[in-house]
Amino acid sequence: MKVSRCIAALTISLISSVVAAQKAGDTVVNVGGLYINNARSSSTPLHTDLGVSLLTQTTLLPQHFDSPGTNLKVGNAVTPLLTVTHFVTDHIAVTSVAGLPPRFDIYGSGTVTTPGVLGAAVPPVVLNKAGNNPVANVMQWSPTLLFQYYFRDPKATFRPYLGAGVSYNFFTHVKLNDNFTQDLKNTGGYLAFVSTGSNATTVQAKATSSFRPVLNGGLSIAFDDNWSGNLGVSYLPLQTDSIITVKDKNGNTVLTSTARLNIPAIATNFSLGYKF
Repeated sequence: MKVSRCIAALTISLISSVVAAQKAGDTVVNVGGLYINNARSSSTPLHTDLGVSLLTQTTLLPQHFDSPGTNLKVGNAVTPLLTVTHFVTDHIAVTSVAGLPPRFDIYGSGTVTTPGVLGAAVPPVVLNKAGNNPVANVMQWSPTLLFQYYFRDPKATFRPYLGAGVSYNFFTHVKLNDNFTQDLKNTGGYLAFVSTGSNATTVQAKATSSFRPVLNGGLSIAFDDNWSGNLGVSYLPLQTDSIITVKDKNGNTVLTSTARLNIPAIATNFSLGYKF
């Protein structure tokens, strides 16, 4: 019992004597991992715009229509994380967030069916058909700047913090599922044939970029004067428009399908930091 008490007393003494690397002028670089949870993501129903053709000009097919019941969701991801934090004062810090961009799978549900007099002749696109999901995957870039307030004395071992900032989000390497792409070509080919006499089509996909707010909070743990750990959670209400375009052999747009994705992402991270 005496030995246990001595060890406990020594541990408390060592912890209380730690000098935290969290005072004015310090810069701390953290490396770790980030888990991004997009379980609450959803989208508006897919909206379709058909290109101008004999079918739309004669109103045999509508030029614009929505597809009720269709929806897109975004999967979760894990990615390496890099942050650089500079303490402007003992309590106020500015943090830049970077790291490797995560790759997300996008899942679709519902069916795009063309209305109108000849709508039944246009091949439907079943998003959640076997082999079609995930309908796409994409790489997301989100460089972020945070302003944070650290509580407690700079010499404290445990320092909770709250922050807010802004993130610029853009997407690259958008890749559609091959089966899903073929379904889009089948639909677009029917429409293209009326104008060009050929069902040859190409499919392109992209997602729009945007600035979005970020809320952040967590706990910094000082191990010694240089090394520290960080546990954090961030909330990013991401929005982007998914845009798929089918073109005929002449490069003219046959159809465009658009959906607004709402992605209230919750990102949790653990990282190890070093003061420079």
